[in-house]
Amino acid sequence: MPARHKARKRALDLLYETEIKGLPLSEIWQQRVDAENLSTHEYTEAIVLGLSLNQDVVDSKISSVSTDWRLDRMSPVDRSILRIAVYEILFRPEVDLAVVINESILLAQEISGDDSPAFINGVLGAISRLPEAVNRSAV
Repeated sequence: MPARHKARKRALDLLYETEIKGLPLSEIWQQRVDAENLSTHEYTEAIVLGLSLNQDVVDSKISSVSTDWRLDRMSPVDRSILRIAVYEILFRPEVDLAVVINESILLAQEISGDDSPAFINGVLGAISRLPEAVNRSAV
């Protein structure tokens, strides 16, 4: 399993934990670092800390393209996968857009429901057409 895939999966685990416990992502991260003396992949840390700083923007973008499904109606796993992907699309322009989408679909196939890969692909397809995604190097 490639290193970034593992990093995304670890970030997904942490985001899902925030959903279950109702705590901020930065707090869950710090608890894990303290309790487990985490020696973590740098990219997991970049996703978690970057997303904790930019979650309002990320959620706003997801909500703007997902008109049929409000964020709070999405499954916690799908919502977390989308948050990671949209963070990468908007704030990590060095990561190839197709890779972000493909990795998100793979995570959905591994962890979520049967309809999730198509749903995630549709939302991320719409996100990828937004001006800030098209002009990623300018973000």
